[in-house]
Amino acid sequence: MTIQNVTPFVDYVGNGIVTSFSFNFRADDVTWINVSFTDNFDGISLNTDQDNNPGGSAEYSAAPPIGTAIRIERNTPITQLMDYTRYGPFDSMSHENNLDKLTMEMQEEINTRVQADQDIQAGILVFPISSNDISYDITAAEIDALVTPSAFRYAPYIGRRYSTKADWESITINLYVATTGSDSNDGETVGAPFATLQKALDTIAMFSNALPGKWQINCAAGTYSTAANSVSDWPLGLLTNKLVDIVGPDVSGHPNVPTAIFDGTNSSTTGFRCSTGAKVKLKDLKFQNYTTANAISGSGVCTLVLDNVHTDDADHGVIATTQCRLYVNGGLFNLVTPNTACIASEFFSVHHIGYSFNETTGTPTAGTDPTLTGDGTGIGMLVKEFASGHVGAVLNNFATGADISINSRIHFDSGTDIKNNGIGVKATHQSMFIDSGITWNTGGGDANTNNVMLRNFSSQANDGTAVTPRMTKKELLLSQHTGTTGETFLQSFTLRVGEWMGSRNSIYEGRILRVKMYGSTTGTAGTKTIRWRISTSATGVAGTVVGIAAIAASPAGNFVHEFELHVNGASAQRTQSSTIIDGGAILVGGSTPSVDMSVAAEQYINLTLQLANGADAVNINALSYEVIG
Repeated sequence: MTIQNVTPFVDYVGNGIVTSFSFNFRADDVTWINVSFTDNFDGISLNTDQDNNPGGSAEYSAAPPIGTAIRIERNTPITQLMDYTRYGPFDSMSHENNLDKLTMEMQEEINTRVQADQDIQAGILVFPISSNDISYDITAAEIDALVTPSAFRYAPYIGRRYSTKADWESITINLYVATTGSDSNDGETVGAPFATLQKALDTIAMFSNALPGKWQINCAAGTYSTAANSVSDWPLGLLTNKLVDIVGPDVSGHPNVPTAIFDGTNSSTTGFRCSTGAKVKLKDLKFQNYTTANAISGSGVCTLVLDNVHTDDADHGVIATTQCRLYVNGGLFNLVTPNTACIASEFFSVHHIGYSFNETTGTPTAGTDPTLTGDGTGIGMLVKEFASGHVGAVLNNFATGADISINSRIHFDSGTDIKNNGIGVKATHQSMFIDSGITWNTGGGDANTNNVMLRNFSSQANDGTAVTPRMTKKELLLSQHTGTTGETFLQSFTLRVGEWMGSRNSIYEGRILRVKMYGSTTGTAGTKTIRWRISTSATGVAGTVVGIAAIAASPAGNFVHEFELHVNGASAQRTQSSTIIDGGAILVGGSTPSVDMSVAAEQYINLTLQLANGADAVNINALSYEVIG
């Protein structure tokens, strides 16, 4: 017979269903076949006719778990069992069998074996560049890592097996953690998991920095609640080419609750903490009861990616600080008194809330908005100290939905839902936000008490004035009003929905609209009356009069008119005005209107003018609008 040109191994990945895995290379005995995954392994079955139908199958009593790497390989014994007898008969079949065996041995030498030298003192193995695949068992002393020069391939250490492969970047190495595990296990299989996430991270750290390939730590379902297994830190100095994925059992994404739960009841430190150099993704995990610390934190130049991660009752659910890049795709984040914030970004960090991370391009991609829920206290999204980025999220039932302070920025994406908060968005101390389509819920059952508050100091930087200008609008009208005695519409300014209903308090002066008008009058036949009306229409003379100034018939000349609208509550305002004209008395006025500003529609403050005698004229030169608070 002959030996076909075949590779003497085959690789499979378990899917949780299949229990039989076939191979098509010849083996003369079941002992010649090695299988890498042996949990629930029943044995090898060889086909009867190995000449015409070579191969067989590896059989399992239970299907290997999803993602399990399975290699079936032939390991022909290097023996010579044929014994020649002087002047004996020439047995062609015996010769052919031995030639076949030699051929199979050569196939294995070329395809699967690696000739290796080990420097015991330096702890280094050297693999020649010709080696091209995995599965060489090392029988010499165990070492922790392998560092090779650029002319050689990486050979990571897993148990007592070293691996080399040209396309190493495409390989995923799995480690396993379970509440029933032990840190004395090797963590390489579902059946021998570690007990702590920290042990799995430390195992990866035993490999050299700048590790190639993909590493995944699989956390089994259960509650990790001991002081040892509920907290973990990224090993100092560990660097990887790709994200290290730390995942729980798949629960089909947001908003489904993960079944792998880390509980900080018995801990006083952060649940998971990554630091400078870390590249890590947490997926389908829940962190709860970290009441004296943070559930998850990232600090330094690191990448922290969350995918359907849930936090509940932690001082900060997630905090990114000191140049951390944070990505949050879906997930539920719950805040309970007296905790601080669901998600915080600070000290030059960049946040991408509602985004996933494209590991190939290193850029954010549109994802699912997470839901941040409070109990009427605390902050949903806290951004401070030069932090910046996009936020797409549901911010529900906080004292402040989003708090932006100290030269920081949030760009709210379209569809952001801000509801049931005391203050929807608060921006202080030279900070800003961009509204690309926020749902404010004004006028409905989920309305915020106040949608927007802007001021120039905060609890983080208690200095500056009590209020800060938000915007200024200046217009040169250069118009003349004359020839009619009817009230005439001149100008309108939009009062944005939901922004004119907040109450004043000890640290907030309240929203103010301040208007200054410059002009002149001619003619002394009658009074000239200026009115300010709040209306649902941007034109016309309808609406509630909230300010009025009647300039006397004489004298005529240049005038300055100032008007202020102060918001004291959702249906409570205070106005005041002053008017000065050349040679005339100073006119001072004021009122306390009660226009309902909590309706779910834009309202307008309109300027009108009325002459008692049409022969007179009023010339308007310029208007200046300033919004404060």
